[in-house]
Amino acid sequence: MPQQELARQVRERSGHKWSQATVWSVEKGERPLRFSEAIALAEVLNCKLDDLMARDWSQRRLQEALFSLQFYLDRAADAVADVHSDAVPLVRQARLEAQDRVSSGELDERAKAELRYWISLAGDRLQAVESQFPREVWHGVDQEAS
Repeated sequence: MPQQELARQVRERSGHKWSQATVWSVEKGERPLRFSEAIALAEVLNCKLDDLMARDWSQRRLQEALFSLQFYLDRAADAVADVHSDAVPLVRQARLEAQDRVSSGELDERAKAELRYWISLAGDRLQAVESQFPREVWHGVDQEAS
């Protein structure tokens, strides 16, 4: 039943000034439901007052919040996988190029030492990133980078 129709029927049965916005506020838990309104609402919806108790509303609101949380967690996991698939191969390539420069003999000892430090740091950070997330997230990316 549309919110506007529900508001009209509750208004007719109870005399309370209900509108579509009132129905919306009650559904979202932003407005408490008066006992006389609950009686009229139960009559309109052809249900028992028990069916309108707070535990049912709270349960629905909790379920909506959990669905919303799952949606955003899925989006976050996708974003992490995207970052990993873009960044990790670049870091690996940079490490290989740096190792080639160290081996080439074109750098002095100080530059080699500094480059070795950054190569080691990049490796440590790659391991840290990969250890933070389940292996299956990285599995496809690792195969592509190989």
